[in-house]
Amino acid sequence: MPIHLTRTLAVLSASLIACLALAQQAEVTMGERSFTIRSPRLAATVQDGVIVGLRSLATGEVHADPATADVAIPCGMGHLTGDPEKAAALHTPWGTQTMNQNIEAGSSFPTMHHPHPDSAYEARRIKRGVRATWRGLTNGETQFPDETLTVEMWVEQGSGQLLYRASASSPDGGVYGLQVPLANLASSHRFYVPSFGGVMYTSDMSPALITLIGQPFWEAPVVGIEGAEGSLGLWIEDEQFHPQGFFLNWSGTSFSVALESQNLMPFEDHTSADSVTWRLDGFAGGWVDAMTPYKNWYASVFAEELEARATNTWADRIRIIVDHFDKTNEAYREIAANFDPETVLFHEWNARAPVFDQDHPDMEPREGYVERVAALKRHGFHTMAYVNTYCVNYKSPVYQRDGVGEFALPRTIRSFWKYMMPRTRLEDLKEGQLVYLDPLPAGWRRYHTDMMIEWNSATGTDANYEDTGGYVGDFGNGVIDGKFGAQGSVAMFQELQTRNPTIPMASEYCPDAIAFAVRWPLRFQQVWGVDRTREWWMERMRPVSAYIFGPQHRPWVPTIRAESNFLRHVIMACSDSLGGMAQFPCTAADLRATRGVMVQMKQRAQLFAARQLKPVFTPERLADDLACVYEDEAGRQYRYYADANRHRMVGPDGKSLYERVAGLNQLRTDLTIPGWPAAADGRIMGLDPDIHYALVPGSHDRTKVQVTELPEGVRINRFYETDDFTVLGLAPVGDDGPAQGQITLLANAKFGQVLINDQPVDPPVGEGDGPFEPMTLDVPFPSTFVFIEGRVEAPGLATAFGERDQIARYIMLASGLDRGGEFTRVLIRPWEVPGEEAALDFRYLNLGGDAETTLDYLVRVPDATSALNVYLRNAVDRYGNGQIGRLYINGRPVHEYSAGPWPNPDWEEGMDKYAKNIWDNDVHRWRIPVGHLAGQPILVSIATDGKGSNNADNLWWTRPTFVADPDQQASFVQFTEDGQTIEEQPREQQ
Repeated sequence: MPIHLTRTLAVLSASLIACLALAQQAEVTMGERSFTIRSPRLAATVQDGVIVGLRSLATGEVHADPATADVAIPCGMGHLTGDPEKAAALHTPWGTQTMNQNIEAGSSFPTMHHPHPDSAYEARRIKRGVRATWRGLTNGETQFPDETLTVEMWVEQGSGQLLYRASASSPDGGVYGLQVPLANLASSHRFYVPSFGGVMYTSDMSPALITLIGQPFWEAPVVGIEGAEGSLGLWIEDEQFHPQGFFLNWSGTSFSVALESQNLMPFEDHTSADSVTWRLDGFAGGWVDAMTPYKNWYASVFAEELEARATNTWADRIRIIVDHFDKTNEAYREIAANFDPETVLFHEWNARAPVFDQDHPDMEPREGYVERVAALKRHGFHTMAYVNTYCVNYKSPVYQRDGVGEFALPRTIRSFWKYMMPRTRLEDLKEGQLVYLDPLPAGWRRYHTDMMIEWNSATGTDANYEDTGGYVGDFGNGVIDGKFGAQGSVAMFQELQTRNPTIPMASEYCPDAIAFAVRWPLRFQQVWGVDRTREWWMERMRPVSAYIFGPQHRPWVPTIRAESNFLRHVIMACSDSLGGMAQFPCTAADLRATRGVMVQMKQRAQLFAARQLKPVFTPERLADDLACVYEDEAGRQYRYYADANRHRMVGPDGKSLYERVAGLNQLRTDLTIPGWPAAADGRIMGLDPDIHYALVPGSHDRTKVQVTELPEGVRINRFYETDDFTVLGLAPVGDDGPAQGQITLLANAKFGQVLINDQPVDPPVGEGDGPFEPMTLDVPFPSTFVFIEGRVEAPGLATAFGERDQIARYIMLASGLDRGGEFTRVLIRPWEVPGEEAALDFRYLNLGGDAETTLDYLVRVPDATSALNVYLRNAVDRYGNGQIGRLYINGRPVHEYSAGPWPNPDWEEGMDKYAKNIWDNDVHRWRIPVGHLAGQPILVSIATDGKGSNNADNLWWTRPTFVADPDQQASFVQFTEDGQTIEEQPREQQ
């Protein structure tokens, strides 16, 4: 858009400029429908209510070029315009592209009223700035001649910051807010925002309008914008915490950004709006430099609260939060042997006696909890437990007992996004229904704090995790006792701090309204979004909240609901990027893991605890992939880098301390993958690009079989070794991998027999215990090898394989490696099975987490009529995500079945919530012909895949047997409750 400059007004005389040490000047140049204002560091041009141009006076960098003329963004006055549904749709709380929740770039915004070419325009000088008014607005479809928009922009005396605010009016009710965007920003800019603890947006996303409104999506009104040379800071200093939101538009050509100032809900009666004051300034450094003024303002406003947060000095040394653990003294001793107890905080999710999310606000301790707290303290640990800041179950026993209804105020309007939903009233709730309360009434704040004082005194718990505490904002309840919106949450956490001062807190989410009181904000990245979201986060998270609310503010990503290999990589990557805590699930299985991601997770926790790593910040701009810098007690620095393929922590000596990789087939590195068979001379081969791998320091393991040469495009999909055999599986990478190729193997043990895809080949040649002569083979891909060095069992027909109490192993689903440790739990249940003379013993085989819990049997096939026979049954019918039973022969999967859950197509609202899903609880019989392998050894493996979650898993297996089957026909049947035998009914796995 061409801007016609007409006149220049000097704001301060030359003599005054000369005598002031601090910049206090402003030059204003008026245009036909615009003005340009110069602060000591920036020159900004405003046209039709949008900042269309912005230039650094220090470097000359043009951040926003008016000639770009790219202003198809929400701007001006927000007005319901008779269509509140469209206004709500513009306020998506989390406009993430990874879930297609963004708004399409170039969309129209019929609820945003803004100036247009026919608007009457008037501008005049004010002290150190200018006031411009446009009369007559439009939404792009309709003109509103009696509406006005005013923008004031000035240079603050002393700071030299560029300040601006807006006001708007309409003769019709429905005004909900104001935006004065900064548009035409160059594509090279990077945007750092306090979302989920901190994320970075760049132009490599598709064109879109991203909206972040409410928690945890938007947690403080500050944005750091890094340009090609310097940076920009855009922020709000608002002690009253008016509602607001964040808008970022990428058109494919340029960026636009705005902090929207909102009225209180409901909006229908508002005929005007007055914004908060927005602040804009230029900086020489990076995002930290740009956010420092906001950080300093926040620290000054909450100086007393931040000082109080810092008084519990024992919390300063906490570096590991354990939120899943075996609750025995033996486990506590093992944990203390691995981690310094004074650095560990044990958190319990279900410390209350009632079932989770039931009977709030009942705080009766669960049986055994108080004793457990005492036991943990005897071992030197500190403790924390789940409490709930705002939830009650309507008319629950304690709700009735304590008269909570007298001071309970529900959140009438859940959010702007859900503006059209029915308003919440206590009298409309069902008995027992969970409801979120608004903390505006002083009665609730006093009541909750009383409960916490009593809880901590009665249980001895050292810290509280205030669940729902970060869910703050305006919920349509107006002004109560002089407070509105998030001010109730400010008062809630001030009261908790003041009246329960020895108890540090964690919280769910952590917006500005409570951050002053919170040491450990929960960042639950494994449950938000989808895997695409988490992949994006692993590369894009930055420690924004740890900086602006620090120093005693360290993000905590828990380990629950993160049992898969991928999710465990997610929680470490997000923790590392956000300047967070270490974590570890302290179960026996996890503590004793010798391979896989748990090895790195343990070593990382030990590193953070022993060296007391904490994030540090520098105003200088950092490398694009340098996510976070840490410092130890000795002042030495550690740098954490993250890009699309590699995440690595580099120590003070410049060497990698650990690394996580994905998207690679081969890798040159000084680190190792414990137990990996294809690693030598600084090179790791055979990686699956779709899998995340965890690397640690140390030399490569001397596995019994080593792969010394492997074609590119071939991956190892299974490898584990026992005293009796070793399994090696090779497969092409995707559709483009080779179908055939040469490999070289080096044996470090004496094998009597070797099978490739069931067929025997000559074993390695050599004497003694190896290494033996390398084997170079031309093989198809996929190929699976079984190297046999031990005893092969020879069971007769109908004789169960192995031993009743045989130890199982954990074979990781991602890498195919044995995780280490042993599954020794032996639970046996007899079940009647049609066709069997007596009840059969079924064994419980579950709890693998990121692994299949696997039982192996090395057996010889009796004769040509032999078939492998096994039964299995799922015994869970309402909880968890189910599990998959899987059968392997010679390391290759031959059959699998998921027992659910599947959606119930007949379920209707009002029915039992557990009837939403269908489960299969039939006994299944699998019979697989193996007569073609008569006289040969085979490796039979039964395995339970918990689909990345152990919750409620309950799959039972019989030990396999051989049976006579002259027809040699595979058979997979199930026995229904009514006694029928039917073909197995596979369904799509959920």
